[in-house]
Amino acid sequence: MPANANANGTQKAAEAGRSTDTAARAGFDAARDTLQTGVDTAVQGFQRITDQFSRVMGFTAPDSDELTRRSSESIQAVSQAGTVLAKGVQQISQEWFGLAQERFTQNLEGLNRLARCQSVQDFMAIQSELIRENLESALGMGQRVAELSNKLANEAAGAVQGQTGSRGVQVDRNANRARQVG
Repeated sequence: MPANANANGTQKAAEAGRSTDTAARAGFDAARDTLQTGVDTAVQGFQRITDQFSRVMGFTAPDSDELTRRSSESIQAVSQAGTVLAKGVQQISQEWFGLAQERFTQNLEGLNRLARCQSVQDFMAIQSELIRENLESALGMGQRVAELSNKLANEAAGAVQGQTGSRGVQVDRNANRARQVG
């Protein structure tokens, strides 16, 4: 009878973990959508401000267009990096929830093993094994999250560098032209 109760408890815990994971995903999706809407609104507002600034300062159409294009590229780079970061945070959170749920289930199974022990020696051996498994799991979780974080940082940096890299080429061309004239 206690084994059946433990199995039911394990099953209920797994269901609760899945519910939490589903709720977390919905929350992250909503946050990502809100972030994207905010960035889109910022881009539109920034373009209006740039247009107004250009008119007030008397920039010519080509200068104004270039300023607007650069500003738009910068905002787009930030938007892309924000999207990458939001997806990355969601991946890392899902990874944590999945690993924590797995560890929770394994710990319940370990408690069942401890409950079935019939000697102190068996209890100590199983307890040592459970401690080792928990330590290995924690190290594995940390390594996986570090790998995902590194990948996330590289992707976000790539999104920003992709936009600023093209502008860097333009700046280099302008500098070369100035040297040739001077």
